Amino acid sequence: MLLFNLALFVLPVLSSTTPGPPPGNGTKIRTVNTKVQTIHQFEENTWAENIAIRQDGTLLVSLLSKPQLYSIDPTEYPYNVQLAHEFDGCASVLGIAEYRKDVFAVVRGNFSMEVTEWVPGTFSIWRVQFTSDGQSESSQITEIPEAGGLNGIATLNPKSGILLVADSVNGVVWRVGADTGDRVVALRDETMTPFGNSSTPIGVNGIKVKNGYVYYSNTNKQLLCRVAVDTDSGMATGPFEILATSFIADDFAVTIDGYIYAAGNAANDVKKYHVNGTWESITGGSDLIGPTSVAFGRSFEDADTLYITKKKTPGLVKIGI
Repeated sequence: MLLFNLALFVLPVLSSTTPGPPPGNGTKIRTVNTKVQTIHQFEENTWAENIAIRQDGTLLVSLLSKPQLYSIDPTEYPYNVQLAHEFDGCASVLGIAEYRKDVFAVVRGNFSMEVTEWVPGTFSIWRVQFTSDGQSESSQITEIPEAGGLNGIATLNPKSGILLVADSVNGVVWRVGADTGDRVVALRDETMTPFGNSSTPIGVNGIKVKNGYVYYSNTNKQLLCRVAVDTDSGMATGPFEILATSFIADDFAVTIDGYIYAAGNAANDVKKYHVNGTWESITGGSDLIGPTSVAFGRSFEDADTLYITKKKTPGLVKIGI
């Protein structure tokens, strides 16, 4: 992770509906340049870390540089940007995942922006629930003091409220019960660990669950991977697969037909991974510096729009392909 200014983007995407062959050893095939349109620019020295979409289409954006969640309505210009929730007792907010309607699990803790370092022992998972009148209420699900640096989060089983949380420093994935607060390491593999000599260790980072698989990125090792899991225990039921190498990625989104759109962070691009094992940069350049996370819209109007948070101007943008 490197400190830049924050930005949010939107990318209209043409998504294929015909799956190809099973994933292979990912190879870059091309770079496609697209136009970027700004939606919102945060103040200087702000780091937008993660994004989730509420069922009404509102964007939720977490800040690594402040313990805040922002709400952004992307449907009308000028876009309505509001502080949705502010946490006490921490410095940073990271991954966000909805596990019941308008109930989100949120990773919070301390990440030092001055020296770009994790602060182990400060991380916990919180519940943020949005009410019908637009207000938010929060409560702690569990602390994980053994965690070196919690990052991405995904819902494994919404019926039983089971979450998976990436620990970027320790290179493991925690299984957390949102209703019970119980926690245990569910996944551990060399494809998840960071480099031991990294000044800012970021192993397993983004994490998503789709069709019985857990997909994850490893930022230090530049890997995109997946593993089949049991949807109750979160334990692996198959081998840990490397889908792509030399694949610099932070958080990402997985489509229903298996395509993966990944924020390239230090690579300054957004990547599209194809189900035949190839990938391409679909946007990048000076208008897209330091993208950190992506999410597709949830309404009919923006289902093919990819929203992107980033760490550098111009802010929230829209990119057409």
